[in-house]
Amino acid sequence: MTLLTVNPYKVGPPVTGTDFYGRTELLSKVCQALIRSNVVLLQGQRRIGKTSFLQRLPNFLSNQAGQARLILPMVPVAFEIQEYLQVPPLLPIIFDIQRYVQDTLPQFQQHLANTIAKEIQLPVPSLSEWESNPILFRDVWLPQVFERLDKKGLVIIVDEFDNLGEQTGNRANEELVPFLGQLVAGEQRLKWIFTVGRHIGRLPIQYDPIVSPAVQFRLSFLSKQEAEKLIINPASELLTYEPNAIERIYQLTSGHPHLTQALCSEVFERVVFEEERDIATVEDVETVIPHVLKAYEGAIASIVRVPALEERVLAAVAQLTSEEKAACREEIIELLLANRIRLERDELTDTLDSLLAWELLVGDVQGVRIAIEIIRIWITKNVSLEPSREEEIDIQYILAQSRYEFAEKARQAGKYNLAIKDYQEALEYIPNYCEALRGLTEAYRLSGDLAGRADTLQKLYLHKRNVMPELVEALVDYAQQSEKEGEFSIAAEQYEKLLKLQNREVWQQKLEKSLMIEWQRCIQEAQDYLDSNKTLQYKPADEFQQLQEISKKLIKAYKNLENKLNAFTNFEICHKIKGEEEIVLNRIIVSASKLRKEWKEVYRVCKNLEDVGFELKQSEKDALKQAAHSYFNIYIVFILVSITIACVFIGIKINLIKLISYIVDPLLSPIIIFAVILILMAIALTILQSMLQRVEPLSFQVSKFFLRLHFGDR
Repeated sequence: MTLLTVNPYKVGPPVTGTDFYGRTELLSKVCQALIRSNVVLLQGQRRIGKTSFLQRLPNFLSNQAGQARLILPMVPVAFEIQEYLQVPPLLPIIFDIQRYVQDTLPQFQQHLANTIAKEIQLPVPSLSEWESNPILFRDVWLPQVFERLDKKGLVIIVDEFDNLGEQTGNRANEELVPFLGQLVAGEQRLKWIFTVGRHIGRLPIQYDPIVSPAVQFRLSFLSKQEAEKLIINPASELLTYEPNAIERIYQLTSGHPHLTQALCSEVFERVVFEEERDIATVEDVETVIPHVLKAYEGAIASIVRVPALEERVLAAVAQLTSEEKAACREEIIELLLANRIRLERDELTDTLDSLLAWELLVGDVQGVRIAIEIIRIWITKNVSLEPSREEEIDIQYILAQSRYEFAEKARQAGKYNLAIKDYQEALEYIPNYCEALRGLTEAYRLSGDLAGRADTLQKLYLHKRNVMPELVEALVDYAQQSEKEGEFSIAAEQYEKLLKLQNREVWQQKLEKSLMIEWQRCIQEAQDYLDSNKTLQYKPADEFQQLQEISKKLIKAYKNLENKLNAFTNFEICHKIKGEEEIVLNRIIVSASKLRKEWKEVYRVCKNLEDVGFELKQSEKDALKQAAHSYFNIYIVFILVSITIACVFIGIKINLIKLISYIVDPLLSPIIIFAVILILMAIALTILQSMLQRVEPLSFQVSKFFLRLHFGDR
């Protein structure tokens, strides 16, 4: 045991030869797929064993071709882009995008040609020839390759193909990927095997010519039987695992090859190297978990490297679950909301579906949990549920993009109300999301909502000035519709906006017309209301504000006239309007003051109206009379009491009480005299008030006279 110096578990580098376990069925499926298609696409998580699988493929393809004749005879070539000078070309090696980031298309073509030519002994043109002839590779050099191959096929294997554009940016997406797409579409004898480490739906659109015709396979976790072989066989001569230890390793890793190797490697280090034992127990497995989480943190982080929103959902699920317990959607939404992440149920469903498809989660509609237990433990320790400011912005963008995609589908399906709702939700996340604003504009147009279209185009115009013609059209349509419906104030608002966009006389004239009509309507409405005497339903504050705003807009419109020939006339019109406005507003004050029983204000305003020559209407006259009667009754009561007291005093002086005491009880005489006098005075005053009310001019004049006396206005 002490002679052993190498840990048999390989964690990190691709596994080859007899160290490769499982995947036999998938190898056969890939071979079969190459018969009917010239592109095979292998998807899988990072660290799932895609590179090891690719390095196993060349020998398997050759064996299958020679023995079972499942496919045409082929020359497997591992295309290694970054190591084309240092590494023997017969070996399949991983594509390293870091060393390929600066290469141009001619350089790429030369590197690919070198890789193929070394395998079949064919001359390669110089770089200058590739640069001078864009069609050299496909139209000239590639036919020479097929001629040398005779009836054989050619398989080119490229690892982590989806990383091509991550750092090369537009150059890869605009030049290299389209070039490979042309080869895939136009050369059926040239076969490709690509691996990708992310969801196909997230690849840029430039990848479609390669992805669309491909036969796709997923490299998933090892089966329990395959995982047991991976655990037991590498160290079978030196270490024996107890059954419950094997079971625990599988529970922790779910058959993930890299994590299984990592956990077994640490167990081997502990049991064999440190404690010099030959039996691994479940306690050994539990003991090394913290060290595995620390030592292989980079690998685990790469496996769970997902967009910010999905990472927060993973963190929420990890916090809510255990090996036995799953989390329902309502629990996840509630926990996310508590951490400043607002997620609708359908958005959560889409996110969960993506994580389920990528095998980071397992479960169903009832509940979900993290697919790999050791990853769940790592997430709870290393992934914060509350996002940073930068992550929060990323999440907002992801949510906005998700709602935008929903809206686009709804709009294309003719479900405009649903599309409008989704566009609006996208804009709640990112208010300046131009694509969503454009889509919302179109949805409003298709649904006939002119107001919504005009408003949305104004927001879009702040970011894209080229939409001004469309904005002008929308504002005109909305203004004309408002005029037809009698909403001239709304029409005026649209013409004001048009005037700011285009300082044209036609918009000025239409604005003036709309404002004038609306002002006259409001004036007439106020007059009709005041004349109808329905004061109990009146709300003066609202009408004040409306009339004042209309008059201000109208005066402003006239002041902005460019035609100076009409300036004096316009001034007179504005002056006239201002006078009429003041009269109406004064009438409103009278009505409001009457409701509040502010009689002094009623008298003041009515007096002002008469001073400017305005004839009071019946409602104002009634208000004045009501004010006068209010004060008049107070005076009457005072006079009655005064007269009664005086009569009683006089009665005492003339011995009237003695006279009455002969008739009734002497103690009741003063009371009887007081009551009789009071009754007589009340009857007299009632007759007087009735006469004043019946004789309207007299009543009104008496009221005014009385109020002048009361307020000291003589």
